[in-house]
Amino acid sequence: MKWFVACASPSRDEAATERLREQDFEVFWPFTREIKPATKKRKAYEVKHSLFPGYLFVNCGVEEVWKVEETRGIVRVICDSEGNPIPVPDEQVERLSRIALPTGEILMGKKRKQRYRRGDRVKIAEENSPLFGFDLQVSSSSGITLDVVILESGIKAKIPVISVRESQ
Repeated sequence: MKWFVACASPSRDEAATERLREQDFEVFWPFTREIKPATKKRKAYEVKHSLFPGYLFVNCGVEEVWKVEETRGIVRVICDSEGNPIPVPDEQVERLSRIALPTGEILMGKKRKQRYRRGDRVKIAEENSPLFGFDLQVSSSSGITLDVVILESGIKAKIPVISVRESQ
């Protein structure tokens, strides 16, 4: 059994994860949780943000990839130019799963006012942070883009601005 990256339909990461688990697949969907405050018209509510929007990890045999692709909410599994599914090295998934709770939730700490400009290279400074040591690049004013190399290309994930220092 190997880990593969499955592409989910837009905003359907959580539902696709549940459907795959119902079929007894081991799935790792890293996400963050945000509590939106109550307003005059609405109660406080919870929002889950995928760490890698549109992507989740599925542990299965190569012969089972077709079942993953036929699951409602899954668009495809990442393949090479010949159509062969590309496995993700176990250590990459293990590193991510070590920083997550058993549910897949990654605790990111509190948001801070952004002090960096778009394009600045930074690193997580807090040793307790689950992302300590990752090399980050500031994207827009809405957060930081986390560059993680999975397969041969990087998948970018938006995270809230947390304790960072300039990268050298």
